[in-house]
Amino acid sequence: MSNIPQLGTKDELSPNDTATEQTGRNGLVTFYPTGTDQDRPAVISINGDNGGIDIGGTREKHGKLLLRDKWMTITYIIDGELGETSQSGDIVLYDADGNERVRISGKTADLTLKSPSGDVIAHLDGKVGDLALGGQGEDGDLIVRNAAGNSTIRLDGSTGNITAGGDGQDGDILVKKGDGTQTIALDGDTGDITLSGELVIKDWAIAVPDYVFAAGYELRGLDEVAKYVGINRHLPGIPPAREVAQRGVNVGEFCMLLLKKVEEMTLYAINQERTIQQQGARLAELEKKL
Repeated sequence: MSNIPQLGTKDELSPNDTATEQTGRNGLVTFYPTGTDQDRPAVISINGDNGGIDIGGTREKHGKLLLRDKWMTITYIIDGELGETSQSGDIVLYDADGNERVRISGKTADLTLKSPSGDVIAHLDGKVGDLALGGQGEDGDLIVRNAAGNSTIRLDGSTGNITAGGDGQDGDILVKKGDGTQTIALDGDTGDITLSGELVIKDWAIAVPDYVFAAGYELRGLDEVAKYVGINRHLPGIPPAREVAQRGVNVGEFCMLLLKKVEEMTLYAINQERTIQQQGARLAELEKKL
């Protein structure tokens, strides 16, 4: 160690030419372009007084820092020229084969990940905050794990499915207002959905059964309905309990079936009222003849 010059002491390096200058007082090492006047800007300056390292900055030279592995393959580059100005350099990481795999833009703060073939498989836009995953033949899945390493949320880029829970966790989904008030809750354990507001279904395929009130609608007789209910134990046109338990129901269609039954019951009530009125009129006529 005694043969190694110590910067900041009286020891000084012995340059072979004017390309290097050392100052023992402040621990300063300065590199100039070989064979040039030292009054020109330095190419590299290491300042032991303030801890600064300057690379490039001359009219002819851009600062670039290269790191290589033991096989002399470049694994890390900081390039002062890659940005629009010399102050917005990119950071680029390469794999062992020399393929660019990661790039961080000093100008836009974008983060880009590439496959070994050079295709962009993930891109984080530093301006708008967009995160794009997949593409170029790859499915971009997004996985969130808990502290134990279990997957709790998965966004599948292939199918578009969102999975919450699993691996021993119940995947609840909560929706809240700006003040923190919960408005929607989906319980992953029980499957219950809790709403604090209205549930509005907009499905143009739903046919509202107003045709029940149209002229010529064939309304079943109550005797026929009573016979059907006695045999099947459910209303005509309404799925039985066992079918609902096995297949479930389309909520919109089921609501329209119930509305149809309400409209038919209204017609029964109207017809019954007419019959009562007719019977009342006949009874009044009979009373007059007595």
